[in-house]
Amino acid sequence: MVNFNSNPYNVEERKFRERRPFFSLFITFERRIKNLLNFLVFCCLALFVLAFLALIPLLFYLFSLANVIAIPTQFVRHFKNKKAWQNHTLEHATINILEQEYGYICLTGLSFEDGFFYFWD
Repeated sequence: MVNFNSNPYNVEERKFRERRPFFSLFITFERRIKNLLNFLVFCCLALFVLAFLALIPLLFYLFSLANVIAIPTQFVRHFKNKKAWQNHTLEHATINILEQEYGYICLTGLSFEDGFFYFWD
């Protein structure tokens, strides 16, 4: 049978094993830090996804609410002001001419008393 105490390498190994509780604590601390960072990254991503999913319907609601308010005010402004109504007709005529010349163009316009302008994609 081999005597492990006579081997100098086993003495070093024994010393290492005696100090191992400290190293094992360090290793577990390092693992805990990695697990904590992974958990924080997961939480941040989950919050981002949930916030994004919650904001999409909210933005649709806000845009539709803005249209519900803006479109009737534009109609009232056009019916009350003859110059704005004429600019509105010129706006539509210009869009029709552009579409006849270049095909379908995704244009929308906004007319005022002193003129009109377009939005396009």
